[in-house]
Amino acid sequence: MSKHPLTLVIVDGHVRARTALTERLQRLADVVVLGAVGELAQAVEMIGRVGPHAVLVDPRTLGISPLAALAALVGSGPPIVVYTASLAGSEEEGFAQAGASATLLKGSDVPGLLHQLRAVIVAHGHTTHIHGVPDEQMPPSTV
Repeated sequence: MSKHPLTLVIVDGHVRARTALTERLQRLADVVVLGAVGELAQAVEMIGRVGPHAVLVDPRTLGISPLAALAALVGSGPPIVVYTASLAGSEEEGFAQAGASATLLKGSDVPGLLHQLRAVIVAHGHTTHIHGVPDEQMPPSTV
């Protein structure tokens, strides 16, 4: 059975951060960044159109309340993973309550980031046969 690359959409209002992360991930054979945008409306449209396995978002960079940004993205289908530079107080808990599947810190090494993303995707049962995830860890296929 063939494995599919992990597909992502990146949402970050800081163009440098968005570009750097996209470039780091695109170097990997088992990852495809389907799009990288800096505005919430663009993100919602793109996620609906391209159907990624997961969305990496820094909700603090989108010009509105981080929790409002997450609320707008959560209904889009794939797991929403907060990817931010730092966490203050109970912010991680707030992100989780708003629907984020996980919160990761920017600057994480790429292998660690991919491991965590794959775990989130498997836990949410959104896909099967992702490259880099053993079949026995994947949820049963409903096809």
